[in-house]
Amino acid sequence: MIVGGAWRGLSRAISQSLSFIWIYTIAGVPLSFVIGVLFAGRNIGPGPLVLLHLFVILVVLPAAIVGNLLALRVLGWRSWRNERWRARTAGVAAAVLVWAGLFLAGGMGAVPEPLIATLGGLAFPLFFLAVVVTCSNIALLVAWLLPPRKRWTPRSR
Repeated sequence: MIVGGAWRGLSRAISQSLSFIWIYTIAGVPLSFVIGVLFAGRNIGPGPLVLLHLFVILVVLPAAIVGNLLALRVLGWRSWRNERWRARTAGVAAAVLVWAGLFLAGGMGAVPEPLIATLGGLAFPLFFLAVVVTCSNIALLVAWLLPPRKRWTPRSR
């Protein structure tokens, strides 16, 4: 009998996701502030960008839980146990990738036309939330796929 069934590993996925979100917040708030200062002349300042970053956490957290749960199923042999650096790597990479993704998506100039035809006024915010979730989950995937660090143990003589 398998204990836990379909939801086996959910508590570990939630724990890993909370560690990831904590690092994502710590890395992203100063980055959001700096980006806001650099682009303050474009009708948006650092304050709204920091608040936007904190709001985005509400979207990224459930996506991270689902991503970690799937990764536990597929890559369960590569656990995050005793490897706190994976959460740090994923959090910092997600903060950078999310802002890079937003700049790239904003640089494209427009939301894809089929999305606008289907969703109307919701197309713009949903497109950018999708970019955020995609970029943060790419960072999680990278953290899962990195090889484990070798543990150096003293040789016995």
